Amino acid sequence: MPERPITFTSGSHHLVGILHEPIAAATPRRGVLFFSPGVQAAKAGPARSYVRLARSLASSGWCAFRFDFPGLGESEGELPPSFQVDEFSPEVTRAVTTAAVQTFCREAHIDEVVFYGLCGGARTALNAAGVDGRVTGLVLLGLPLMRSGEVGWPAPEKLDVRGYLRKARQWVYWKRFLTLQSDYQFFRKALWHLVRGRLAERSRVDSGVAHNLLETLKRGQRLLFLYGDRDPFYKAFQVGLQPQLSRLNGSAPVDYACRIIPAASHAFPQAAAQERLIEEMLAWLAARYPAQSPVRVG
Repeated sequence: MPERPITFTSGSHHLVGILHEPIAAATPRRGVLFFSPGVQAAKAGPARSYVRLARSLASSGWCAFRFDFPGLGESEGELPPSFQVDEFSPEVTRAVTTAAVQTFCREAHIDEVVFYGLCGGARTALNAAGVDGRVTGLVLLGLPLMRSGEVGWPAPEKLDVRGYLRKARQWVYWKRFLTLQSDYQFFRKALWHLVRGRLAERSRVDSGVAHNLLETLKRGQRLLFLYGDRDPFYKAFQVGLQPQLSRLNGSAPVDYACRIIPAASHAFPQAAAQERLIEEMLAWLAARYPAQSPVRVG
């Protein structure tokens, strides 16, 4: 598939991207814009997963554009050593994304854009989803829902709750419980741990993320959430966000879907997980963006 570097400008910085174009593009022409997941991976993605996905998209008739924000990869600019990709100011995020969308649409001659991002790139894509009316969908991979710096909610002490649940199936342990031979202090701690964990997970969903998701759905943009079943952020999605989305869908239909990739961690470094990820995304795109007919390019 044709691939070529594209240079464009945002503010005083020259930014660099790679444009992937299909040999036979579907009509209407559409494209996926990739948001860098972090400082180290830049536009290639972890384990070059962005490159692999972009080429798969091009093979399926989609255009794809991977680019670096200022200070990342090949783009101009300097960032502090501890900088996180979702820490760009709203003004910079909107300006850079607007320039990227305009460049992408002009160079690839596309009519619609879908944003794609992993981790911090997913948050950046969500923050910028309203910059251009040609953006009609988002694919958010491993979207962090908590406040910055919070990756999970470890227990203050290790309580083997699952072990006790297994024991609950055996009569001998019930006999000990009923004859006052069990560790009742443990049951008190375990119950409090479970209740506190649920409350913490609900309260730590970032209000900014929730607001941006609601605005995205109000605009009628399509949403696909993708998580690995080993991703610590998936638990927050299950407890903190999925019930809210279900209630919202009950009052007014919204276009969102969630797909879980088995045996996959947060960054999807495993080849098998990447393959499954590509399959799920291509299937979602085919369902939400049906093609009319392929048009050969060149």
